[in-house]
Amino acid sequence: REKLLDMISSKRFIERGIYNPTTVNQLVNEHFSILSGNLNQENHMMVIWQIVSLELWLQELETLHPSTFIG
Repeated sequence: REKLLDMISSKRFIERGIYNPTTVNQLVNEHFSILSGNLNQENHMMVIWQIVSLELWLQELETLHPSTFIG
């Protein structure tokens, strides 16, 4: 949870402008609320997985090809 929260609140994630940080934060908070409350409803696991996968991929690209990225 902490790594996810660190990722979505990082300057680089926010500056990418791909996702609305407020919306992502709400989604993640709702996800953990559903899990901790053991509620029988969708928990946003797949969309969070997609967000994390894209961010990790972009970070890897930045490492391999830093001149391609601005900032």
